[in-house]
Amino acid sequence: MRQYKANLNPLLSLSVSKKGDQIMRIAAYQDFRMKVGTWLRSAQALGLVKSKRRSTAQGIASAEKEVNERFADALISGLDFNSSWKGTYAEAIAGAIFYHIADWVDELFDSEFPAPRKLAKRDVVDELSEASINLHLAVCEEVGILEAEDTDAAAR
Repeated sequence: MRQYKANLNPLLSLSVSKKGDQIMRIAAYQDFRMKVGTWLRSAQALGLVKSKRRSTAQGIASAEKEVNERFADALISGLDFNSSWKGTYAEAIAGAIFYHIADWVDELFDSEFPAPRKLAKRDVVDELSEASINLHLAVCEEVGILEAEDTDAAAR
């Protein structure tokens, strides 16, 4: 019964030689999602601080430092992701997500104080929602959790 249940789970039924590679790829994906999400939240906090007239130079500098630290974490995670997912559709989507956030963060850093509310309150999460779903589906398809037909149907 245990073997039957294990065979139903695509991750558990992978051959032993493929398990280590698949686990590393999934771990790289999860780390990428976490680190990029943390970077994005720190950028959103910077946008709020930089858009308020009552913010201090010290408060802005502290928020910028936090964004830079989270960027470093996201960059390292992105490089690890690219190494694990090289040559796949998931790699291309992850790169697009990363650079979309980077472009917005650059705009925040380059904007004068106070930053325009439209820039600071830009809903980058919403802008990236479709790409994030496509990344997740691409990862699931690549590791065998979903078939191509399933990801096509889910994307619609």
